[in-house]
Amino acid sequence: MVRCCVINCLSHNEKNKKISLFTLPKNPNIRKKWINVLSEVNGKDILSTSRVCELHFNPWDISRTYSCWSSTSSKTTLESTETAETKEDFLQRTIRPKLNTNAIPSIFEVKHSQKAPQSPAACCKKLDWSDEPFTIKPQETSLQVVLIDSFKRLLENVTNINLPVGWNYFYDQTAVIYYFIKHECIQEVKAVIERKIVLTSESIIRFYAYDKLIDKEQLLINLQYPFNLTDLERVFIMFYQKQLCVGGPNALTYPRITDRNSKLEMNNVWHHLNCPRIISMKRKRSVQCQKLLAKFRINNSKLKHSARKCITKRIGGSLTPNRILFYNGILKNKRKLIKTNKRYLSKIEDLNNKLGTLQNQMKYITDASFETIVNNNNLNESQKNIVQEIFKTSKLNNSKSRRYSENWILLC
Repeated sequence: MVRCCVINCLSHNEKNKKISLFTLPKNPNIRKKWINVLSEVNGKDILSTSRVCELHFNPWDISRTYSCWSSTSSKTTLESTETAETKEDFLQRTIRPKLNTNAIPSIFEVKHSQKAPQSPAACCKKLDWSDEPFTIKPQETSLQVVLIDSFKRLLENVTNINLPVGWNYFYDQTAVIYYFIKHECIQEVKAVIERKIVLTSESIIRFYAYDKLIDKEQLLINLQYPFNLTDLERVFIMFYQKQLCVGGPNALTYPRITDRNSKLEMNNVWHHLNCPRIISMKRKRSVQCQKLLAKFRINNSKLKHSARKCITKRIGGSLTPNRILFYNGILKNKRKLIKTNKRYLSKIEDLNNKLGTLQNQMKYITDASFETIVNNNNLNESQKNIVQEIFKTSKLNNSKSRRYSENWILLC
């Protein structure tokens, strides 16, 4: 198994934690600096195939993400069908850890200054004793060994702490706050406090991620009084290396959807109430926020589907159950009337066709044939007179160009 070449490196004990290893750079000048630093730390020369873990580099020496800025003056624009989540992924994506140019390992827990044994003549020196009194000059205390055992002591040395890039601080008599500012570009570029460490006057130390309190056990950071400035600087680096959940759906993408089990943060991103905020390096969102995003997408598709159904009438929630039944009964009767009217119209059309056929047949009947038909049917005198009048009327032309004359229809 490949291990870090630095002696007594902390990564040798981290078997279950994934730590990135980096080979020696190809640039001869930077490669020579690496070899000099590592040889001085280990007390011996290193091999050309040696590797160094990420614990020996500053956070700004390692690139874990890359950003792509969208400009209004650019000719290329995002498609209109692209959602805000894809825009967010386009602006900031996670990549494999990669060293920046001119990065040199500079963080070592224990530095070994093993040198080659010198000859007795070079390492031995005769001591000259004198009877004159002498005094020991007190050595100046370095910043790294200043012990912070109280909040008052922290206020005295708050300006002596070497903060990593991106970290700032604010302090008063109540608390000292260290915060890390991150830029976001969803609609406009703005600064957001991503991480925060608060040391109160009651000797309480709290860690926050997007204004949510994080448990120390979850961070695996044990910072408590007393501590020195080196421990505090190391905490900044460890807290920065933790992967934070980017959240669930964006409120600008789903403006009409809310959820009672989530909270809207200041950056217009919904976070699930049970989101741990600290996740593994392989993920972008927590499991809770991932499910929340899927839930918002389903609800949004339902709203779009219901908006397309403009013809379908929906009964509002203001109607009582009895009124809903009455309204449904009216709709049912309306459908029945439509079917009945269609049947009646078809019957009327059939009758008109039959009457037209009879009228055409009567035009070709002569008086002799008419007398024969009347005599064969055994009609009385009154019936014969009515049939004869109908026969005469059917042969008249209608002045209004109607299909049937009123007299003929009345006689029928």
